[in-house]
Amino acid sequence: MANVLYNSRQYDRMIALCRKTLDLNYSGAWEKYSHECLGRGFIQKGMYQEAMSEMRRAVALDRHYTPLSWLGYIYAVGGRKREARKILREMEK
Repeated sequence: MANVLYNSRQYDRMIALCRKTLDLNYSGAWEKYSHECLGRGFIQKGMYQEAMSEMRRAVALDRHYTPLSWLGYIYAVGGRKREARKILREMEK
C-alpha cells in the first residue's frame, strides 16, 4: 500500500501508514522497510533531515543497497558530498 501511495504522490498518507506500521513493533524486514518508506516520503516533501534520520535507521538494520542508495542520494542533495561519495564507493565494491 505504501508504494501505491508513493507512486500516486500521496506522501502524507504514505508517511502516516509507515508510522502506523512502526507502531506495530514489527522487527526485521518490516521495520527496515517502514523506516525506508518514511525516508522516501520525507524526501519527496523536502524534509531532508527527517529523511536522513529514517534512512540511517533502515541502513543500520540492513545495509541493503536500496536504503543505502537512498541515503547516498539524501547526502548528495543535502550537500554532504563526502558522505555521498563514501556510500557510492561502498556500493561499487
